[in-house]
Formats: sequence, C-alpha cells, structure tokens
Amino acid sequence: MKDDEDLAEDVPDPTDPNARDPETGTLMQEEAARRSAISSNIRGWIGQWYRAHYGGGVEQGKKNMFKDLLSTWQYYSKLHYEERVKPRFEIMWKAEVQCAKDLELEEPHEVKVRGEVTCQAWEEESEDFKATVTAVQNKEYTQILRAWEMGRAEEMSHMPEELHATVKNAALYLQPLADVIQERFSISVAIMLCGPIGELGGAIGVRSIHSGTTAGLNPKKWYNFDPVGYQAAEASMHLRLEGRMRGPRGPTPQGTPPRKERVPTPAHDATPAALHESPVPIHEAWRQKDMAKCPEELWRVHSAFAVGEKWPEDWARLVNEYMDFEAAAGYPEDVPRIGGDGRLSEVGDFLTGGQKWHSPPKIRNLGKLGAKGSYADNWWFWWRSLQPNEREVNEETGMMTMPMEMEWGKLTKMSGRNGFMQVLASLLWWGMEEFQNGSEDTSGWGEAVGDVEGMLYGALHLGEVQASTSKKGKEKAAAVMGWKRKSSEVELEAEEEGRCSKRIAGEKVGDNSRRKTRGTTAGGKTVRGRVIDERAWAEREVKVDTAQEPSVRAVDDYAREKAASALEDQ
Repeated sequence: MKDDEDLAEDVPDPTDPNARDPETGTLMQEEAARRSAISSNIRGWIGQWYRAHYGGGVEQGKKNMFKDLLSTWQYYSKLHYEERVKPRFEIMWKAEVQCAKDLELEEPHEVKVRGEVTCQAWEEESEDFKATVTAVQNKEYTQILRAWEMGRAEEMSHMPEELHATVKNAALYLQPLADVIQERFSISVAIMLCGPIGELGGAIGVRSIHSGTTAGLNPKKWYNFDPVGYQAAEASMHLRLEGRMRGPRGPTPQGTPPRKERVPTPAHDATPAALHESPVPIHEAWRQKDMAKCPEELWRVHSAFAVGEKWPEDWARLVNEYMDFEAAAGYPEDVPRIGGDGRLSEVGDFLTGGQKWHSPPKIRNLGKLGAKGSYADNWWFWWRSLQPNEREVNEETGMMTMPMEMEWGKLTKMSGRNGFMQVLASLLWWGMEEFQNGSEDTSGWGEAVGDVEGMLYGALHLGEVQASTSKKGKEKAAAVMGWKRKSSEVELEAEEEGRCSKRIAGEKVGDNSRRKTRGTTAGGKTVRGRVIDERAWAEREVKVDTAQEPSVRAVDDYAREKAASALEDQ
C-alpha cells in the first residue's frame, strides 16, 4: 500500500488522546508509590542543581542566618563557657560518644552537642542573669558601632603619598570582594579604577581587578578573551576622566598648591665621594617600575610585597630584583614546581588556600637559625636545598659560603608562582611578624633577605634566565620588559657618572666572567655587598634604552665610553 492511499476501512479515533494502552492496565499500589518517590527525588535534585548554578533568591519565611550568628546564647558562651557550660558539656559528650558506640551509630558531632548544651544551660539561667548578659552585649555592640561610625566620619586624607599607597594596595581588598560576588551570582566581575597613578608619574591610568573566566576548555578572563574590547573600555575611561580634569574650572579660586615630594637637587657635577652605594632613596625604590603593562597577577604580587614599603631598603632591592627576574622570564604559568626539601608548611597552606595575600598565615614559633622546629630554622633548611651544589654551610655560623664560581642553572628556572615568589612570600610573612610586633633584633630576617637578594641578583645578571616558551608567556615578557625607570634626569646623571668613576678607580680584574662573592675579593668591585667582575658589571650598567630622552642618552653614551676606556686599560 502506498503512503498516500486511504485504508480500506477507517479506524476510529480514540476518544481520549491521553488514554493508556489497554494492555497496560492499572499499576499496583507498591509500584505507584515507588515511581512517585523516584519522581519526587528527581524533582528535588533538579531544583538543587538549578539553585546551585543560578542562585535562586531567598525563600519567603526562611530563617535569617544572621539571627543565630548574633544570638545572645553565643555571647553567653563567650563570657561564661569555662564555669557554666564546659563541665556540663564534658559529661554530655562522653555519654553521647558511649551511646553511639553501644548502638553502633554514627559518631556525634562535637559542635552540635556543644551548641545544644549551651542553649540548654542558657535557658536554665535566671531572668535577672539573662538580663545582665543581654545588657552587656548591647553595650559592647553600641561601642563597636559608635567606633565604626566615627571611623567613617573621619575625613580621608588626600595627600599624594597616602593616595598612592591606597591605590597600590587596592587589589588586596577588592579581589576578595570580586571573588565573593562572582561566586554568589555566578557572573564575571571586573572592578576598574581610573585616575592618576603614582607609579606612572601622576599620569592617568587604569587599575582593574577581575574574577571569573569564560566557559570552555580554555577559560580566559576578559582582558585575554577580548583584548580589543578591553582596551577600548580602558580608553573610554581615560577620555572621560581626562575630559573631567581638563574641562573649564568653576569660579572657585584655586587652592594652595600641593607640597613638593622632595627638595630639588642642584645641577652640579657629582663627585664619587658624595655618592651612596644605593643612590635611590627608599621612598623612591618602590616607584622605579612602570607597571602599566604589567600582568595582573604580577601587579597583585607587587602590591602584597609593598606592605614592607617602610622596612629596610634591602627588602625594596630584593623586590626590585625579583620583578626584573620575572620580567626576563615573562612570568610564565607553565613552569613545574621547584625542587628542594622541607618546604614550609605555611607556603603549602598559602598555595592550596588560593593565595590570599590579604590573609597571611600565622607564624606560631618564629625563633631563629639553629632553634629546631622554629620558622627561621625551617626556612633556612628549605632555602639551602634550593642552592647550587657549590655552596657549603659554615658549621660555626650556619650561613652558606659564596664561591667565586657557581652553576646558576637551578636558580634561573625558579620563575612564576612556583619559584622565587614562594621564597619572597615566606620572607614577607617573616618580616611582618618581626616589624608588626616591634622586634628589636631583626638581623636574622635581614641575613635571609640579603642571601636571597644576592642569589637572585646572580641568577638574573650572571646566569641565563629560562624564559617561557609558550606564546602567552612571551607576550607577558614583552609587556613586562617595557618598564622604564622613573628616576629624574639629575639623579640618573649622578648615578651613572658615579658608577663610571667607581669603575675607573677600581682594581683590575681577571678573565673569570662569572665570578661573584661577598666581601672585598681582590680583582673585583664591591656592589651592594657583592663582588663581581668588571666586564659583567659594565655589561649590566651600560645598556642603552633608545626610547630615552636625548639628555639621558647622552649620559648613557658618556658612561659607555668611560667603561670601555676602563676595560681597555686592563
């Protein structure tokens, strides 16, 4: 029969389109109940999945979770747990544990039992006692609220130094907020700050904090997924703010001009005797890097390290060396974990906990080198395991030697989040413990910082940094290597001329091109407590940036001629 032919006899249509197959029959009561339970469970699972992924609103009449958090019985436990709750809890806890064993039930939860006992003890207190505890709680709450309101009412300082520090540390406070919003609403979050940036010399710039990535096998954040659109958004913010700042002023008279950051230096020739080993002031050491093109993750790391902005200048030098080291490597994400034995447990907790810079781990036993089990002694044990084989431990002092020849290959690979960043983070927490507690003797921390800075300096300038081979890593390297120093022309001229004078007045050196040690070894030049050969120093210091101003290029040409002359005399 063809498809378009009619049937010989018409088949009557069913009276009920939803009628069951007559052969199926009715379900048994047990089967109907079983299917109903399955349907109910599936419905619940679907609802849970939907609420977990799309964050449904709070149901009407649902219990307020803050009510329990602020309840009076918890405050009662805080004040009187030892004498009124603990004895009763210990008896109840033993009974609950024994009962669970006898009946072969699941072991009870201690927190739940303690809460039930506390509530019961609170209910049995007299009304006068309850009123007293409630009054104390309300008084404490009022004091805290008043202090918070007074803090809000205080006028925020708009001094350039404080604004610079606030913007620089913004990521430490805004990143957790962005992460919470992203997790709560399941959306990507971008917080963009636009205004004068101290690290850019006061030029208008954009700082951004991101949370959330695109879906798929290769998740990306906004600035990586759509770089053109992101740059357009940044440019739009620039235009809006520049128009606001450059627009016509109102009739209000101009106020007092801001004070200058430093006294102008006379423009005379600097003599070697007047120069310091580190001519850049400590407050300028944190402003030398132009981080406008810096990757976001590296910017967050630098902001965290800037907590020690007022610490000794050794820390600022170490951070600067680290930033240069990461720039040379491109801050790669595809590097393996560093080797070594005995990595600090605090470092492991920090990495597995999401690298929360705003919440550093607590050091319980700081101690010092030689005190077994202390943080300082464990730190040195870990640091020694990362060193080249040529370094040996002095049994008397516990410090490591600095041979004239070392193989730097092991240290040149310690880039990225699995490299020197972990070492500097451990020193950051050490320093916070020392300086925030007002420690009188910080020499142990200073020795550790100096040793790391020396080895990082050698890995960067005397070794060959293992740059990332991935395309993303190379792009980051190109961006980070675009940094320019922010020293003024007078400071740069004095610094370069002074270095040339030191090189000319120094002793002759040998042919060893990889020598580096501490102290004053014959045949080398002392630079920030280290001795390196003349050729390596000249090669490091006389690199010319063709993008510099003409006057700066002239200073560099002068420095290069002086260094070349010193090398020819050898």
